Amino acid sequence: MTAPSSLVIHGEIISKTPVDTVTAVFWEHYVDSKKGITKTETIPVATEKGNVFSGTMGSRGFCIKTPSFSGMAYLSLRYPGGTLWKRFHITAGDTVRTIIDLDRAAMLFSGPDAESYRVQYQLAMEELLAKKRTVPVMFTANREAFLQNDGYDAAYKKAASLSKTGLYPLMRFVEGPEDKYELIKTLLPEGQVSVSENRLEEYRDKIPQLLHGVLRADLTAKRLNRLLDSFNRYMDGGEKYKSLYGERILPLTEIAFADEVVANSSDYTDLLLLRSLIISRMERKSPESLFENYAPPVRDYLTVKFMARYHRQFEDVNERFAQAEEKVQAEWIKHVLANMASSMNTGKPFLDVALEDIDGEEVHLNELRGKAVFIDFWFTGCKACVLYHENQMEPLMERFKNDDRVVFVSINTDQSKKVWKRSLESGKYTSQTALNLHLGDMGNKLLEYYRIQSFPVQMMLDSSGNVFRSGLQRKSVGDMSALLRKAKNPSW
Repeated sequence: MTAPSSLVIHGEIISKTPVDTVTAVFWEHYVDSKKGITKTETIPVATEKGNVFSGTMGSRGFCIKTPSFSGMAYLSLRYPGGTLWKRFHITAGDTVRTIIDLDRAAMLFSGPDAESYRVQYQLAMEELLAKKRTVPVMFTANREAFLQNDGYDAAYKKAASLSKTGLYPLMRFVEGPEDKYELIKTLLPEGQVSVSENRLEEYRDKIPQLLHGVLRADLTAKRLNRLLDSFNRYMDGGEKYKSLYGERILPLTEIAFADEVVANSSDYTDLLLLRSLIISRMERKSPESLFENYAPPVRDYLTVKFMARYHRQFEDVNERFAQAEEKVQAEWIKHVLANMASSMNTGKPFLDVALEDIDGEEVHLNELRGKAVFIDFWFTGCKACVLYHENQMEPLMERFKNDDRVVFVSINTDQSKKVWKRSLESGKYTSQTALNLHLGDMGNKLLEYYRIQSFPVQMMLDSSGNVFRSGLQRKSVGDMSALLRKAKNPSW
């Protein structure tokens, strides 16, 4: 482990349109893309005109120094037009100069640690090209019927013509269980070395050994993630899936890197978490028990990632957080878990913020104490929100339409209130019998506090105004009805 130090970036941007600011986003530790799970440092820097004496005339320069850290961390570099570095691995004590030519779409590196950043830029470009070569997949019950909608047939024929050039992939249609199984088989690696792996091998003796291992782990994870994700989604417990699981899936994903490497590769720990979820389903074991097979640094990462992504599905969320916090060793992960638990634990008062009704009047949900409250968060354009309202909310509201001790609250997160009001009129997302509210000017605090970033999301408050349940999307109407009856009388 290196002594605490900073990364120093000397940058130069060449662009016909001047770039006045550059922002670095620094993560000493990284768990998940969801905001608020791990602490980030945002470092905005104003650029300066180039200097004739340093040969930088015609460009704009900047210098960024990160907070001190030990070992490895992550950093993204952004400008108003987009992202320049996307979550690069950085090493304490590094110094690098980067020349960013936006007009030529090129990025150059120099300085004592240039190779560590040049290789990551090159791998990012290879990954982009690989994605553009990936065959897109469409799941549909009937391909022909799908292509007859909205002019898709003409677009498909054009794509088929382009695919004959060998430069573009052509969409694959998956219409049934057998197609899903065949798709998974096509994702199995055949042993060939990828262009990215060859590229990384060129840098074996040019970059730190730990960084080389971490980048290898990243590439392995990206190569296998689509396979495991598809297997996890579509496996049905049949014999052919069991055979594929035992003969190919498990051997392919056995851990192949040192603990220090894995702990510094967020992509690889994501892969191990997905592997654990598959084993959990196939062998009927709890994911947490499978985490015990790993050394503490890896186990800690798997635990916090698992809790961050799935805690809304737990009935016993308080107990699960307590168990997780007790098991992990890293203090920063204990802190992350404690923060998540503080906002999600049931039995605590719902955060009081001012929301707006359709007339622009303030509404506080603590005014509904004495009633059980079912809350649904949604936004315009969310197809899953439409389906949830149609299949879950409407039947549930019908069951309690004559119960004045149950209130259904629909909270919209659109930036535009005009868009929200048009969506209310459509009737696709909510009902006129619900209490329809908009986040308003202060409501974003609610999303941040409860870490709501994917939709729809549901919460239930008891008659005392405390959080009774959260993450109800997968529950049946019958289960939610039973919970609402309990929420009316939480002491029962």
